[in-house]
Amino acid sequence: MAATVNLMPVIKQQYFDINGLPLAFGQIFTYTAGSSTPQATYSDAAGVATNTNPIVLDASGRADIWLDVTKSYKFIVQNSLNVTQFTEDNISGSPANSGSVTSLTAGTGVTITGATYPTGALTISTTATSVTEWTSGPTPSFLTVNSFSVGGNQTGIFSLGRRVKATVSAGTVYGTVSQVILTSVTTVVLAMDGTGVLDSGLSAVSYGFVSTASSPVVYGSTPISLVSASTVALGNAASYNVIITGNTTITSFDTVNSGLLRNVKVGANSYPIITYNSTSMITPGGVDLVLNPNDNLTLESLGSGNWQVVNFLPATGYVPTGQNPVSRLFPVTATVSGSVLTVGLNPCRFDIGNGVLTNGIPQSVNILSPLSLSVPINATLGMTNNSNARLVIVAYYYGGNIELGIVNMAGHLPFDETQLINTSTISASSTANNIIYSTIGRSNVPYRVVGLVDYNSGTAGTWNQTPTLVQGVGGNTQVNAFPEVLSYTNQADTGTITRSHIGPVKITYIGFTETGGSNTIAWAFYLNGVPINSRSVGVNYQVAFNPSWIATFVSNGSFNFRTTLYGDSGAYFSQFCIEYL
Repeated sequence: MAATVNLMPVIKQQYFDINGLPLAFGQIFTYTAGSSTPQATYSDAAGVATNTNPIVLDASGRADIWLDVTKSYKFIVQNSLNVTQFTEDNISGSPANSGSVTSLTAGTGVTITGATYPTGALTISTTATSVTEWTSGPTPSFLTVNSFSVGGNQTGIFSLGRRVKATVSAGTVYGTVSQVILTSVTTVVLAMDGTGVLDSGLSAVSYGFVSTASSPVVYGSTPISLVSASTVALGNAASYNVIITGNTTITSFDTVNSGLLRNVKVGANSYPIITYNSTSMITPGGVDLVLNPNDNLTLESLGSGNWQVVNFLPATGYVPTGQNPVSRLFPVTATVSGSVLTVGLNPCRFDIGNGVLTNGIPQSVNILSPLSLSVPINATLGMTNNSNARLVIVAYYYGGNIELGIVNMAGHLPFDETQLINTSTISASSTANNIIYSTIGRSNVPYRVVGLVDYNSGTAGTWNQTPTLVQGVGGNTQVNAFPEVLSYTNQADTGTITRSHIGPVKITYIGFTETGGSNTIAWAFYLNGVPINSRSVGVNYQVAFNPSWIATFVSNGSFNFRTTLYGDSGAYFSQFCIEYL
């Protein structure tokens, strides 16, 4: 048969200092609860031998402490240097033999708390009594709609963050301790829940058994969901933790007492925007917050319907304008089907330049559903058969919306995102490599480079090959074209070759071959019309320079170069490699 058991009591209490180390030779002062009147404790279970007051702990911070079960205590715990470690009030001892009884058969008579019952069966009710996490506190004195005072030093009870329940004229209201001031009395300031207030009818206060536990609001409690709307009743939500769903722009929250905090998480598939207002909706950086799923915010009520975002932790690592920027890659896609290439941009948010180049304030945009752009059959984008190309996906801002464009990097358009761009309507006739194509042509629009697609054409204009690279770009990602190799046969003068690029460029002259001639060849290289290298070589010269001659320079937008070969009638062949760094 199993034994009936109880949890063993603490037989020798051990105390620790504020650093978690044993409180060696510490002191414990014991008083009547809520007062400074010393009250005895005992070193034995019989309650005969009294402890000293203060109780002096041993080298391990231990002592035997037994309490009078009919009394309540206040403990002040200090170290050996008389520095207070903590204070606890309203501590009560528990009867040693407490337990539960379901039935009792009386013999010759049983006396229970002074009442004598006759011989026979005695039935004791087993109806459960109400159990609460609240502990009754000292008698309060009303001060203001969110503060009260209690006698003595009650800072150990009313610690910051502890939940408080108060009985007022209207009933029961709740709050969280936000400030404690100790003078001759203890003044407690609360951040009241919802619209609750204290009044002159304040008659009792209770504090949470666990310092941040509450009823009905629990810090760390199960969150509740609210749907985004122009005004969201955040302050009156019956939980500290709130999940906001939906895509509606939020311009305000409800009116509750100042100091109330709410932790907000954005729900799945939800992209609301919190609109900045310098008074009623203060945000980091003073900008609209364009939110994504799983973003976290802490908001504090300032009273009178005014709120402030005091902490913003985006799920993606992105932060709004006004805080330190973090690099972010855009979520792009590229697929082929039915000889059509389709590129896309999945839901995301980002800043984009202003359409007025003299206005440096960016525009925050929020992509709520996937965007796409299709490149039809026969639209080569300037590619030739069996050639590699790097295609650039751009997102531009037009009429309050984001649209996509695509261009072949072989056209060497500058992509510094500081200028406005023009696009042309895409069709089967889109065969240029230096034109940005979009569903509808647009003029003078700000843009962002959002992705790269590497593609091997096979048959140019027949989009049936799987892209070899699909990558989002952003932050500090460099967007560079493939190196170009230019070859010229039997051309004494290549003519002027013009390219557009911003940044470093390296041109390698691989060399030339001249066969069948009999005279000396004169060679010259011109950059932006200025000869920067020249040489005369002998007849039948192959691979003119070893190693190849290299020109490296920085282009500020566009550049041109040219080579000339003169002096003989043999067959000429020369080759260049252009790298965009």
